[in-house]
Amino acid sequence: MTYRKKLFLAVVPIEDVYLIEELEECIDRADANDARQEALNTGTISSEQLKSTPTRL
Repeated sequence: MTYRKKLFLAVVPIEDVYLIEELEECIDRADANDARQEALNTGTISSEQLKSTPTRL
């Protein structure tokens, strides 16, 4: 279905929905693993250090 020439509803088999959810979970896990590895490689800072760091807008 469309509204104002934009797709806003699609009917798909439930198996496809499950597959999409699995893919999203895999992507989320990969992102979390990448973030964990980056933290191990570069270290982290405390929230106090983060608060005291001037922000640039």
